[in-house]
Amino acid sequence: MSHLYGTNLNKEDCLREAREVRSDPSSSQHYWPFKPDANPVFHKAIPVPIAVQEDLESALQAGIKRGIWEPTQFNAYGTPAVPFRKKTSQGQSCLRVYGDYSVTINPQLETRRHQMHSHTPL
Repeated sequence: MSHLYGTNLNKEDCLREAREVRSDPSSSQHYWPFKPDANPVFHKAIPVPIAVQEDLESALQAGIKRGIWEPTQFNAYGTPAVPFRKKTSQGQSCLRVYGDYSVTINPQLETRRHQMHSHTPL
């Protein structure tokens, strides 16, 4: 990491800090500014193949147990869960669960766009 001027970072310190952040689910909470006229959008669930349903249920229960999700009876922002199989570094298959926020939350967020500088001189 010698390309970072004025820092005393080493690889081991960076990896240790990254592990600490990833191991604590509460450290990944963020504030997202909604538009003033934002209204809740509920989107029905995406059909899940029968072969994945049992694994999805156990993955959701594991997320609830770890404190990543909270069970609710109804949520105004009903975001579809998207299961995705991925190979681990040991070659095993694991199921990851993502939320499809492109249809519920993303359109309601305030975006801050910054003008890109052109390559032509002024």
